[in-house]
Amino acid sequence: MAGLEHAVPCGAPFLADGAVPQAAGAARARQTAHRRDRRRLRRLPPRRGTGHAGPSGLSEAAFHGCKVALFFGDRLLITLRDDRADIPFPAHWDLPGGGREPGETPWQTLAREAEEEVGLDLDRAEVLWRVCRVATHIADAMVWFYVAAMPEGAERDILFGDEGTAWALVPPERIFLLDKVVPSHLSRLEQYRTLVADWGGAVDRAHWD
Repeated sequence: MAGLEHAVPCGAPFLADGAVPQAAGAARARQTAHRRDRRRLRRLPPRRGTGHAGPSGLSEAAFHGCKVALFFGDRLLITLRDDRADIPFPAHWDLPGGGREPGETPWQTLAREAEEEVGLDLDRAEVLWRVCRVATHIADAMVWFYVAAMPEGAERDILFGDEGTAWALVPPERIFLLDKVVPSHLSRLEQYRTLVADWGGAVDRAHWD
């Protein structure tokens, strides 16, 4: 499947060794209820002390969207984009994230997109790095790129939304060998790798935006 033989089709739950599969209907109901609760919470003032909003002035600066390289232990979550001519990079491997909605901070955008795309609560994640870069597919637009790690066992909560056709957890080196990957992700992952001793490590705050 697009250069990856162990991808999970859209709508299929993650099955860890010895895990009991969850009925698709129950999983979808759980996700729907979770999204409703998250939307309600997003209307509240942001919690203080989380460190996710970004330095003063940056969190509210104009930006187009956000992406996250999300680690589950030593594996990276990637998703396969829809094969449609009306979207950028059709049928390419991608990272979770997407476009900003009005009034959102970068972290709010990323948390909403991760929830909608793969059913994950990023408030459980540890942020390892973030930078703001010029978008490669939209003129004069800025995007935020995050690297974060989910806690042990969080892969069992992955549940695809209505975008994309598959997902996979892969060793990060594998993404550089795939035939079709959103190009900007590769250069940003390469930059991240130069700043840490090993994949999944935290970058010194002096190198954060």
